[in-house]
Amino acid sequence: MNPKPLDENNDFIHKTLHDGFKTFQNFYGLENSIKTLLNKNLNFFSSMKTKKQLGEFIEISNKEKTYEKKAETFLKLLNE
Repeated sequence: MNPKPLDENNDFIHKTLHDGFKTFQNFYGLENSIKTLLNKNLNFFSSMKTKKQLGEFIEISNKEKTYEKKAETFLKLLNE
């Protein structure tokens, strides 16, 4: 829920910073937003690891040369 659905001019908020909240004026706006999201190459992850384990994973991953390899190693360690 948006705790402040109106901006300072009492006008309806259409979207927030970083698009955490969006109002769609029609179906096509919603459809295009969903297509854009689905076409992005994103990775979702969650874990129940201790801070110590996460720190170890970060340290190991940081030894990789590229950001992509660091991410791959980190995600692999999370899933083990």
